[in-house]
Amino acid sequence: MIGVAVPKYVYNNGASDKDNYHVLSMEKILQTVYGAKIFSLLNGFSGYNQVLVVKLDRLKIILCTNCCTFSYRRMPFGLVNAGTTFQHTMEITFRGLIRQSMVVYLDDVIVFSRKW
Repeated sequence: MIGVAVPKYVYNNGASDKDNYHVLSMEKILQTVYGAKIFSLLNGFSGYNQVLVVKLDRLKIILCTNCCTFSYRRMPFGLVNAGTTFQHTMEITFRGLIRQSMVVYLDDVIVFSRKW
């Protein structure tokens, strides 16, 4: 089995300001979908990896190994604000549908309808 380098962003996360972007609680999510006649659960697997990192910020998330140095073009898992950044991106993308026919929780999406 080939080993995979999984970086821990201890220094990056320690130096970063925590984003206080509001993420819905499970209670609010359940209240929103209560009474829905039909719903579908979608998982945005690898969703974080779809968000591009600005060129100037790529130097801040470099992975150094014994043989090479890598910089990410897309947002990796493990960064302190990755979850809230992706949540915010999803809410901007689905602006008109949030809480009317869909709920987004990080990389999970619930699409629902009150009519059959």
